[in-house]
Amino acid sequence: MNIVSTYLRYCVVFGIVVLISTPLSAQYWEKLATPPSAHYPAALPVAKILITSKGTYLCATQTGSGVYRSTNRGTSWITASPYANYDHGLAFCVNPAGDIFVATNNANGGNDLTKIGRSKDDGVSYQNVPSYPQNATLNSMICTSNGTILIGTNNDGIYRSKDDGATWSLLKFKSPSDSATSCLLDAGNGTIYAGTKQDGIYVSKDYGDTWNLLFADIYLSDIKCMTSDKAGNIYVGTAFGVYKSSDGGKIWNELFSTGNSGSSQVSFIFVSPQGRIFVGVIGSGAYCTIDNGKSWTKINSGTITNNVNTMAIDSTGKFLMGTANDIYRNTDAAVLSVNVDVNTLEVNLGDITYPEQKDSIISITNIGDATLEVAKLVIKGLSAASFQVIPSDAFSLEASQSKNITIHCKPVKNGDLEASLEFTSNTAGETTAISIIGFSSGVNKVEELRTVPFTLESFPNPSADNGMIKVVSETTAKGMLNIVNILGVSVYSHEFSVEAGSPLLLRCDIPSEAAGGLYQAIITIGQHTSSIPMTIVR
Repeated sequence: MNIVSTYLRYCVVFGIVVLISTPLSAQYWEKLATPPSAHYPAALPVAKILITSKGTYLCATQTGSGVYRSTNRGTSWITASPYANYDHGLAFCVNPAGDIFVATNNANGGNDLTKIGRSKDDGVSYQNVPSYPQNATLNSMICTSNGTILIGTNNDGIYRSKDDGATWSLLKFKSPSDSATSCLLDAGNGTIYAGTKQDGIYVSKDYGDTWNLLFADIYLSDIKCMTSDKAGNIYVGTAFGVYKSSDGGKIWNELFSTGNSGSSQVSFIFVSPQGRIFVGVIGSGAYCTIDNGKSWTKINSGTITNNVNTMAIDSTGKFLMGTANDIYRNTDAAVLSVNVDVNTLEVNLGDITYPEQKDSIISITNIGDATLEVAKLVIKGLSAASFQVIPSDAFSLEASQSKNITIHCKPVKNGDLEASLEFTSNTAGETTAISIIGFSSGVNKVEELRTVPFTLESFPNPSADNGMIKVVSETTAKGMLNIVNILGVSVYSHEFSVEAGSPLLLRCDIPSEAAGGLYQAIITIGQHTSSIPMTIVR
């Protein structure tokens, strides 16, 4: 048995980094065929996606031909723009009769003109909607449940048509800056919400006849998008994040933060029938939550861009995402989610006072569709002996299932403690690093007898290849062998079980690519840790 005498004066800061190792083959998104464009052969930026009642894909692109159509779920596309040279697709909406309205824009030659087409045959052909003022730049278009069409513009307020686009009237707010209407939302029963760039949200209870500024508990500005779910909750995306209201907009709760003080913007919010919430952030990517915003996971795996513009769901339940580089559809891959802040990727353990021990519990959730397989969980690094992950065995999670993992910290040395929790899985999520931090400080003068109830012996030492560690323990327990180099990087780890009083020989299978030199074999049995030096000659 080993006796250690210590005199402690310390200030300990510790952190753990969680690394998720993913195979390249497990992607959450697969790219569909690129729509054809003679004058823009590269990938096309997709602004909007519409799935028709017949399952046809329609996408509006920001260049190319403006509108494309696919009847084979994105395997191939044909041009479907209502107007020649109107190559900026802006918006879709569908009236109660099933007619499709599409807005396109032509900004060539210094002009900025908008035209609207109407299709009665699933987007095959379009009729002109001639009365819409072409110089009114369109930001948003909705078809309400009673057939009213509302268009939010960048400079003229809101245009409304009650006769399928035959005639239009201009609606104004009582505000100096009411001309900039960034988005519209039909909440049903005549209730329309209008998001503005400067003045918050206006609401109408009569399909736009009258409007009132929505007075809420927080001020929402620079509104980019809005949506609702089947329960009637309202979601608003701004340059700062996503906010949710369950009472018609009186009280708002932050659901997602861009974490950048408004330097980025939320491009879309999409709520699936199953309650999954997807958020797109320009320059950052796409995120998903299945627990109402408690945790978020970045789901860009398989795409080549962080600029995401829109989402939709097709007739088979697959998700479609329009990006700055083409259109993507989700696969059936597993997706690993950890319940930490998606911006900081950090868990703070707070203060710790020696000899206090602390645990941090993180929840692992499979937000994908396939079974999630986590092969192993191993703590590595210079201070690996100060941390333990419970459980460390492999496990599986079906879709939407969760499992709690405990990270136990018991410092075995003074000073900075740094380690990493590494686990390998078949997830389609991106490689993620999660910092777990804390702080321990104080002055403590003690003569501590720390009893380690096992002995260690290394032989042969030095070894030309793989050495052996002899362990004799006073207790029957499970243990962990971790071999680290002089930099504290783990090169080999192995779990074992030992019987009380029975010598156990542990083979140290150090990889052939590991250089010769001095190593430390760190043995943890129960709550006790000890180490023994090893020298490898190669």
